Amino acid sequence: MVTIISVVTAQAGALLALWLRLRWQLRHARVQGRHLVRLAEVAAGEGRLQLVEKHGKSHHVTINLTFSTRADAAP
Repeated sequence: MVTIISVVTAQAGALLALWLRLRWQLRHARVQGRHLVRLAEVAAGEGRLQLVEKHGKSHHVTINLTFSTRADAAP
């Protein structure tokens, strides 16, 4: 009986840990998406946005945002 309870408890703990990790990853992806949308909106007006995404052992996102100077802008 003790063995069954310990196995069920271990499985429930593993399932809870998996659920918490997936929930954190989803939240992180949503926040990252919101930031990327904001950057794209800013770049659409006057700038240029270059996004490089790399998947490997870890996930890397490189963002280059450049603004061109407008001719009518004061120096």
